[in-house]
Amino acid sequence: MIATSRDPRIQLAHLRLGTVDVAADPALPPRVVRLVAGDGRQYIAKQHAERDRYAGELHAYGAWVTHLTGHAPVLVGRDDATHTLLLTALAGDRADTFAPGSPEEELAHHEAGHALGKLHRTTAMPHGGAVGASLAERFQGWIDRAVRADLLDAAEENLLKHHAVILGTSHMDSAICHLDYQPRNWLLGDTFGIYDFEHM
Repeated sequence: MIATSRDPRIQLAHLRLGTVDVAADPALPPRVVRLVAGDGRQYIAKQHAERDRYAGELHAYGAWVTHLTGHAPVLVGRDDATHTLLLTALAGDRADTFAPGSPEEELAHHEAGHALGKLHRTTAMPHGGAVGASLAERFQGWIDRAVRADLLDAAEENLLKHHAVILGTSHMDSAICHLDYQPRNWLLGDTFGIYDFEHM
C-alpha cells in the first residue's frame, strides 16, 4: 500500500499528530508505515486487513501490553472504521538480522526471556481447565491444516490427535502469551522492544 494523504494511516496520524512525513523503512510489511512527526519523534501506523486481527491487537494494547511498559510501543490513536492503529516507534535493530551465535543474538534472546518472564509473572492465573481446552482446539486446527496440506500420514495424524485430547483435559497454570514471539518481532537497542501483538 502506498502512503498518500488519503491513506487511512496518514489520516489518523494527521488527526493525532499534525503534519507527518513518511520515512522509508523497507523492513516493514506493506500494511505498516513509519512516520516522523514535526517534533522529530517517530511513529508506526498499522492498518489491519482483518477486523479480528485489529480487534485482537487493540485488546492486547488495552489489557496486557501495559505489563510490558518500556518494552512495547504505546498506543497513540486508533480508527475502528479502517482498522488502523497509531503507535510510538521503538528504536533498535530487528533481532532476526543478527548473525547466528553473535553476542547481539545472544543478548536479544536473553532480553526476550526476561521480558517474556515479566509478562508471564504479571498475568499468571491459577490452575484452570479452560486453557487446556483452548490450546487443544488451536492444536486441532493446526493438525487439520497439516492434513489438508497432505503433510501427515495416518499414524502421525492419529498421534497428534491423541496428544490434542490429552491437552484438552489437562489442568495447568496459564498466562497471557504473545503467540508470535520470535526474533522478527523483537528490537534490540538501548532497551529491548517487542511489537506485533495481534495474536496475543
